[in-house]
Amino acid sequence: MNNKILLGNKIAFYRKKLKMTQSEFIEKVNQVAGISFRNATLSSWENGQSSPTSDLLPVIAQILETSVTYLFTPGEGNDLANPTDTSNTEEPGLFDAAKAKTELYRKLFEDNPKEAFTNLLQEYEALVNVNERLKEEKQKLEGKLSASSDFLTQLINMKGN
Repeated sequence: MNNKILLGNKIAFYRKKLKMTQSEFIEKVNQVAGISFRNATLSSWENGQSSPTSDLLPVIAQILETSVTYLFTPGEGNDLANPTDTSNTEEPGLFDAAKAKTELYRKLFEDNPKEAFTNLLQEYEALVNVNERLKEEKQKLEGKLSASSDFLTQLINMKGN
């Protein structure tokens, strides 16, 4: 699954879980980020046609009461904070989820230390991969920003002549 689709699915999942309409969600994003998006923008994110810029991800995660990492992590079946698990209708806060996960690993270490280590290693590798993808996206965005800035400077200089 590509990152745009995964991210879009997660945004839609958390938004619906919080019983927020697209309008309510985009209004919160606009308010927190100080910009003006339309519902169509959110729709294109949720459909995987486009994705929010990396600087918006922390804002979106905050509004959706999750972490940026979970927005890019496919479901893992036994993960208590698994965003694709709809059996629990009340999403725990990040602190509660971390606490529950710690207890899960504590018990797993007691019962099967090798499996616990393997699970932690896989989780770490997933976080490293997400971090690398975010770094790549940041570099791309910085390149686009630099090119846009150069173009605007040229336009301003042409207008001044």
